[in-house]
Formats: sequence, C-alpha cells, structure tokens
Amino acid sequence: MLLSRKTLSANHIEFPQYHTIREITSLGDSIDQRKVFLGGKERKEQRFRLYSLFKDIRLHGMEHPIIINTWNKDKVAVGNQRLWYAKEHGYTHIDCYECANDNIYLEVFNFCNSETYWEKYMNDEVKELHAREITHPQHHQLIPLDELTFKWDNVTGNWESYADSMGINFRPLFEDMDKNGMLHPIMVRRMNGKYRKWQAGGRRILWAKKNGYTHISAYVLESQEDVDRIYTETYDEKYK
Repeated sequence: MLLSRKTLSANHIEFPQYHTIREITSLGDSIDQRKVFLGGKERKEQRFRLYSLFKDIRLHGMEHPIIINTWNKDKVAVGNQRLWYAKEHGYTHIDCYECANDNIYLEVFNFCNSETYWEKYMNDEVKELHAREITHPQHHQLIPLDELTFKWDNVTGNWESYADSMGINFRPLFEDMDKNGMLHPIMVRRMNGKYRKWQAGGRRILWAKKNGYTHISAYVLESQEDVDRIYTETYDEKYK
C-alpha cells in the first residue's frame, strides 16, 4: 500500500536557488536521537533542547529547511533533530537546502543558525517521571505526556469519581506512587504522530498528570509479543 505524501514544510525559504523537497528515505545517514530519550541526568540538557524543538515545530511549524551536503552522500549537516521529528510524526518528505560545496553551506548555515528555538522555553518546567526499574532499556524512552493519548482522555468531570463509579481500583497504586514513585515504565506504541497507551499504564499516566509531570518513562513497542512478555514480567496482582 502506498503511503500518502506528507511534507514537513519550512515557514521561510531564504535561498530558493538551493531549496528542494526530499523524500526522507532518500537522505543519507542521520544522527539517531533515541539515545537522548533514554534518560539519565547526563542527557537532561539535550532532552530539554529536543523537547523545545518538538514543541516549537508543533506550535509554529519548522522555521528553516534542514541542510544536506550533496557532496557527502546527502548526509544531513544541520537538522538531524528536525528530521527525527518528521520521522516520528509520520512525514514522508521534508524541505531541504542542498549544498554542493562549503561556500554554499556557510552562506546558508550563517543565515539559519539560531538558538531561539529552545531559549524561549527556558522558563517552561520540565518534570520527568522516571521508572525505578528499567528491565528493557532497548525499548525505553522518556516521552512527553502531551503527545500521549488513551481512552480516559475522554472522561469529563472528576476522574476519581468516574473511577469509583466504574469500579477502577486506583487508590492503592496512587498511594504507593505518592511514596515511592513509579516502579516500571508504561507501554505505548507510535500511531499517527501520537503515542498511544498499549495494554497497561493508564492509572500511572493519570497519576503523572495529576502531579504535574510533563514526561514519563515508557517502553515504545511495535509487537504484541513484546507487550505480552513485558506485561507478564511486570504485572503486580495487588494493583489489579
């Protein structure tokens, strides 16, 4: 089945003579950003900048095209994080500047280079809910709660009253998390540019939102087999 074309377009094209729209899969090797999401204080500043860029694109669009070097196998010279955003949100194409030599690259880079994409969010609070035990680090990421959806998003009014009316046993888990934090990451999948809860984690998500967290530890999974295995390993009867 052919995917429909979805282009991450730039708001401003200063150099139309170098501009092109490229299919994302046609670009050369780019820097994988997953390591930034793995957690750990040593990457906290990198995560903040990446979170800020994602938020800025979501709110305002991509300001400039990314820069690729045609003389170096079409590798991305500037814009790896924007390319990662495009991949994560289901884009198939992206605006690019093609630079055939160093002089063109410097001309474009000196105009487009800016740190304002993260500096303007310096006062935004980033509060990360880290799991205490991460048994599958290859699947683990810290994901933004405002990009995570699940069925309880549609509950109107007081959620705790709704939970009581539906017989949802949430209080023992909430009380334990109040004292000890979150033991295991939630499980999610990536669909249509959003993270969606997969099988387990709804109450932990609600606790995180209730307590002002902006990001949460999650296993980002692709197969039901992985979900079933991790669910079996981490299930706790007392919070059923």
